[in-house]
Amino acid sequence: MNNTSDLIKVKIANTEVEVPIYINQEKTYEIIKIIENKMEELTRYYQVIRTQTFALRIAYECLLELEKEKARIKERENEIEIQYKTAMKNLERIIKKIKDRLEDIQSGE
Repeated sequence: MNNTSDLIKVKIANTEVEVPIYINQEKTYEIIKIIENKMEELTRYYQVIRTQTFALRIAYECLLELEKEKARIKERENEIEIQYKTAMKNLERIIKKIKDRLEDIQSGE
């Protein structure tokens, strides 16, 4: 995204801003709509437009969601690792049983 062709001029809450395109223009506009909806929600809550306050609140909430998602991903990775280790232990037990059985068969011959 170092290329200027990766940027698009848009209006967010009546302010023209140049933003990086995320995936495509349609997805970029979806994100902008989420921001505008949040701005409207905050305007209703505060009964006044406080652009800097809103920007900071939206930035905080976005980063908070990212942190929560990272925590969910880490938790899922841990679950997968536990499942993997359990599966490997089961596989090792099965292999040992097969080896023992083969030894029994070979020693019986």
